[in-house]
Amino acid sequence: MRSARLFAGTWPDGYVCRTCHDRALRIRGVCPDCGTERILPGVRTAGARTPICADCAGFTVSYQCVQCGHEGKLHARHLCTRCTFADELTDLLSDDAGRIRPELAPLAAHLLTMNAPLSGLCWLKHRKGRDREPADLLAELGRGEIELTHDAFHTLQPWRAAAHLEELLMACGILPQVDSRSARSNVG
Repeated sequence: MRSARLFAGTWPDGYVCRTCHDRALRIRGVCPDCGTERILPGVRTAGARTPICADCAGFTVSYQCVQCGHEGKLHARHLCTRCTFADELTDLLSDDAGRIRPELAPLAAHLLTMNAPLSGLCWLKHRKGRDREPADLLAELGRGEIELTHDAFHTLQPWRAAAHLEELLMACGILPQVDSRSARSNVG
């Protein structure tokens, strides 16, 4: 028998793997049984296999974010992807008082309006075998350890993460617009 740890959860029809779980939580529409607009992770088994909402399918778990009420995939502390990303960004970009440094507020706002917050969340995650990550650079920015100048970003490692962060800072108006690729090639 397989361990339940290999699965994302238990639904009325049994264990569900993470891939199927996440795919089902991306299906949105009007539930044909109750008529509400929401996620449709369940399946009506009688007749055609029609997607239905979690309540109509008999799910006992809630997929509503405890912070904003959005229904979908949840992460730690029962938060949706956008709220999880917002919390992590706030932690990284905050000063000693726990508030996002005012000069970095446009960066946080820019990142939080992205259409795919899961991409942003993945960008922050540590990968095996790497000493520094984008999250490290953001934390250093939050603590004021990185100067908000193009020259400062041209010496940072990993250079790809630093270059991307520099582009983001230009996009939200914190740094002036320059051709960072030509400026980077002139360094060193």
